[in-house]
Amino acid sequence: MHVGILGLQFQPGAMGGVENYLRLLPLAGSHFSGDDRLTLLGGRRNQDILRNMAGRCAYQTVHPTFGQLLRRASIFLGHNLSGRSYLGQLEDRVTLEGFDIVHYPFSVLLPHVTSRHKLKTVVTIHDLQHVEYPTFFSKAELTYREREYARAAHEADLVSTDSEYSRKMIIARYHIVPERVKVHYPGIDVEYFRGVDEVAVSGYLAKHGIHNRYLLYPAAPWPHKNHDRLLLALKNITIQRDFKGSLVLCGVYNSFRRNLEKLIVENGLVDFVKVLGYVSRGDLRLLYSGATALVYPSLYEGFGFPVLEAMASGTPVICSNRTSLPELGGDCVRYIEPTDVTSIMEGIVAVWGDASTQLKYRDLGTKHVDKFNLVNASENLYRLYRTLYDNQQ
Repeated sequence: MHVGILGLQFQPGAMGGVENYLRLLPLAGSHFSGDDRLTLLGGRRNQDILRNMAGRCAYQTVHPTFGQLLRRASIFLGHNLSGRSYLGQLEDRVTLEGFDIVHYPFSVLLPHVTSRHKLKTVVTIHDLQHVEYPTFFSKAELTYREREYARAAHEADLVSTDSEYSRKMIIARYHIVPERVKVHYPGIDVEYFRGVDEVAVSGYLAKHGIHNRYLLYPAAPWPHKNHDRLLLALKNITIQRDFKGSLVLCGVYNSFRRNLEKLIVENGLVDFVKVLGYVSRGDLRLLYSGATALVYPSLYEGFGFPVLEAMASGTPVICSNRTSLPELGGDCVRYIEPTDVTSIMEGIVAVWGDASTQLKYRDLGTKHVDKFNLVNASENLYRLYRTLYDNQQ
């Protein structure tokens, strides 16, 4: 069995949790055995980082043929003339030989794949945020998502998703038989986040001017990440209590950055909020380790890597009670209602000011997160691929 993972659309530092998902697939695939193989597939613009990401798995760059280059040029020209956005390699056609299964990890069956042999297809649809929060998307993005997600759900041989919550949503939205939609918890590299050097943590924090205890929220300032209510809750805490800590924000910066910075000023939080922007995985590991708690008030998550990464780091978690997050948190986090500023504030105060509460959630989380380790994730992923492959024989 030879599985190819299509990473041609991968854009490092711009894809949020989906980037984490792609990074973990080759790690899980490295546990394959015997004649079973997994190959990560990239394009010329991202081949260096994907080759490194592949680790012990194979890597292959997909080079477009001359005809495909001509097709790409004609699409680009047509889009320019019509004023539409060009989606680049999303609209490519690529030819793949020597594979049995092709895995599309970015929710859509793009780029189009052709082969002389019948290929089975797996698509990972991470979430249906556009269905529950359509106002967070432009009209063009909504149209694109609904068209391509529906096509992926109906045409792929197997739909994988990151949580039971998303599985139920996909089945209900696209009216497909439940047997075709499987949950694959991506898992995290638990050991990577444990045993972090305290000297390295102290050095990193000092370098970035973080001298007090802090809450950490690693999330791009997209609307569903709920920064506005979090900042309002923090404002109330600083007014009502003698708060000597800070909130550290990090994540992909985008068009919402200016609004985030405006909210910090308007709420009088310039002295209480540190905005780091995008940080590397290694630096994020240090930030988790040094934090008093992770605060995660997201309105919508298909999975929520930071919740598990914080647990693995021994950091208590204050977490939204929405969508997939209770699946990940179990009884090991302090839940908040993310649309209620008072609930967010109470959750922060309960954990921030009580060492015994911090210890409780630290101990619970450290044990709980082991269920999401890479070995379990790889075994589940292998079973999905193997079942699909065996059914075609």
